[in-house]
Amino acid sequence: MSETGFKRIEIVTEALRAKQVTDILDKAGATGWTMLPVLSGKGHHGVRHSGDPSGISDTVMIVVIASAEHAQNIMAKSDAILAGRTAILAVSDVTVIRKDRF
Repeated sequence: MSETGFKRIEIVTEALRAKQVTDILDKAGATGWTMLPVLSGKGHHGVRHSGDPSGISDTVMIVVIASAEHAQNIMAKSDAILAGRTAILAVSDVTVIRKDRF
């Protein structure tokens, strides 16, 4: 049975900050998250590519599927997640098939 009322939260941030962001997500009640490497992208700060030997310019996307309640907790922490850095946070409605996983 599919269930509505869940949120998909996507956070694009510097790879060097990934642990800090996932710690915030865990403390806000996220039951899990997925982290994906970003190969390249273009935005406010221009074009970014991964593969710099120093890792300084590497970026990741962290995806969370959360209940509405946990999503509210995460959104309440958005200032800490974004923290004046190169980061994007987007939230959308999603329907899940196995709600017991979230």
